Amino acid sequence: MNNTSFIPGLSIEMGAEFMHGENTTLTRLAEEYNIGLREIFTWAQGDGGPTEPAPDGGIGYYYIGDQKRMLKYDDEDEEFLKFNLSVAELSDLENIDEIPPEKSMRDYFNEDISLRTTCRYEKQWIELEDEGDFRVVPSFMRFVEHFAEGVTTRFKWPVAKVDYSQSDRILLTSTSGKQLSCRTLVVTVSTAVFSKITYTPSLPQKKIDAVGSFDMRRAGKVLLHMSGRFWPENAHGVVCSDCFLPEFWFNSTEGIGHLRPNGDKLCAEQETSKFVDSEAQYLITGFAGALYAERFVDMEHDQIIEGFLDQLDMIYGTVDEPSPAHKYFVKGQSDSASYDLAAPVDDRIFFAGEATAFEQPGMSVHAAVDTGARASTQVAHALQQL
Repeated sequence: MNNTSFIPGLSIEMGAEFMHGENTTLTRLAEEYNIGLREIFTWAQGDGGPTEPAPDGGIGYYYIGDQKRMLKYDDEDEEFLKFNLSVAELSDLENIDEIPPEKSMRDYFNEDISLRTTCRYEKQWIELEDEGDFRVVPSFMRFVEHFAEGVTTRFKWPVAKVDYSQSDRILLTSTSGKQLSCRTLVVTVSTAVFSKITYTPSLPQKKIDAVGSFDMRRAGKVLLHMSGRFWPENAHGVVCSDCFLPEFWFNSTEGIGHLRPNGDKLCAEQETSKFVDSEAQYLITGFAGALYAERFVDMEHDQIIEGFLDQLDMIYGTVDEPSPAHKYFVKGQSDSASYDLAAPVDDRIFFAGEATAFEQPGMSVHAAVDTGARASTQVAHALQQL
């Protein structure tokens, strides 16, 4: 889902915005179908982050709010180095299966996030996906449109009930009482929505337990349109401590990051138009999740914007006084939770989505896409048997 009206000439992602990993289904699809990408430096990463700037020289910055200090990604500050090395060392831990499932990341980093699963994901990120982070030109809608081609799509049809008690059909009932029937079904809803759907007969207890072992919290973006740039040109994003918003990043109508056109005609058109259009316009995206996002539920929009602007003033200064300056797996989760969630029911109901990605870390768009491919293969096989 994206917005193209907030800043003319810029497509803004309302949800997922970045592709992680050089060697994934999506990067290969981008090459095959001539979809342009921009390689960026991602400032918030579970493995301690990149060790080199992006190809365009872009980097991440880290602002320590209580000290009013801004650090570059490779700053040699002793505490900063200690933190980054501690995260990076997760991928080197051996005997992961010996880590108690109830041991949390709080025990390792002085959050209620599973240390055992984190370590396993760290290794898989490095071994399976390779370095590299990207934005799609102009947005993920390029992939959405590709996958939607030839598919009948219905919007505003939330499912309330799934009845698979009859052997010859599965009956879906929407929240408004409308119904559809099918022979096979793929469930791709988030774990937060999953438990709101009633199944007849009930799903296996192992699957219900698997759903319960994932948690999802609120998340939101705060968008600011700027006509000029007051931050370092090489800044791709900033992580903040002791601030109103924990992170923010930048984009512009001219694009941020190294362009990888992949033979995309759209990229060629955009590069040509840069020299004839008006001055570049900029987007600053503030991001908040979990407890940070909970604070904003009852807050007026103007108050949120003012809080973000005050934070930017504190970090970068004002005109008068310039200055230089994501679903998670809870502790105790079974190693087989994603596998149990992905397991078919009655060989007619199949499951896809990030949380079912037992084959790889399920915290990315490409992981969700891969589970969809798996489910489509299962459906095709099931239909041959019916």
